[in-house]
Amino acid sequence: MITKVDMSNKLKQLLLGINISDKVASDKAFQMFFQWLPDKSDELDEEARKIVSKMLESMFDSAKEKLASMPDSPLKRQGLRIVKMASGVHFDSNSLVQILEKRTEKDLPILKDIRDIFIRHLQIILNLLSDVIANPLRGVNDFAKLSLFYLCVDELLVAFHLAQHSFINQAYTHIRSIFEALDKIELFETKPEWSKLWASDNPKDEKKKWKELSPSAVREKLGKVRYDPLYSYFSEMGPHGSFKNVQSRSGMIKKSCSKGRKEFRVWLGGAPFEHNIVSVNSFLLYSLVAVLSKIAIIYGRYLNIEETDGILHKIQVDYRSFFENHFIKWAEREGKDIKPMVELIRNLPSVD
Repeated sequence: MITKVDMSNKLKQLLLGINISDKVASDKAFQMFFQWLPDKSDELDEEARKIVSKMLESMFDSAKEKLASMPDSPLKRQGLRIVKMASGVHFDSNSLVQILEKRTEKDLPILKDIRDIFIRHLQIILNLLSDVIANPLRGVNDFAKLSLFYLCVDELLVAFHLAQHSFINQAYTHIRSIFEALDKIELFETKPEWSKLWASDNPKDEKKKWKELSPSAVREKLGKVRYDPLYSYFSEMGPHGSFKNVQSRSGMIKKSCSKGRKEFRVWLGGAPFEHNIVSVNSFLLYSLVAVLSKIAIIYGRYLNIEETDGILHKIQVDYRSFFENHFIKWAEREGKDIKPMVELIRNLPSVD
């Protein structure tokens, strides 16, 4: 760990041989010191961290005072943005881009558990689809169903990464797409004629496609109600930009600002609220179960029955365990009535 003494020695090293009255040279030495600090921030001990925090706070206050006295100009605006960014109250595009380029740094049991379950069962989905394509598949209908299953794999992958980093609304968008695809797969299995319209490249069919193969129209053709509350929830929380969508990534700050107005904060780069993290990861696992189950139903004739039964049993066990350990325990902490949830788990159809 880097201590207060280590920082002092580093600064002395940079100032060695410099005439302290030479403002240009001393400023350059201090600049090099503050360029060195960010690379070492994770290595600072508690005392050194507090010292750096105070130093930076003092520098920010001084910079803000100087900027406030300047007339408005592009240079002043740029300076204010730099100070806000350094203070953590302005967004850095490079940091935002890097969020999805690396594994989550959130040390949450729910994210560790879902990662383990997801990777294991995604591999099973890939294994089963590999078994399927080893068989002779022909025609538009077979192509439609298989391509939509592989689309689900990509959607699962994207939803998983987004959920790991708490991009809640974006994850729901991809979860919604999974259930759209699964309904189409079911339709093409039971009514193959609709796959021909789906695959048509005739411009005259575009309007008919939208009318006949929209999510609600597909549900109706399957004998389901046009309005699906779960699909509607995914839409509202995902792509529709609803008020509930915005609520899930924003919050009111209890203290009022100086003029007595209420202050709100909107999160970019993922919303950290526990209820969102619990919900979206539970639905991600639900999506994984749905895809795996649909593969077993559609392609059962190509799969090993004994192996498939074991797979479905295992994912059901994982789902129950995850739901009880994370969703129900969270609901208990929040003082919610958990009886309906417990009953739902107990009444899940058995695959034994």
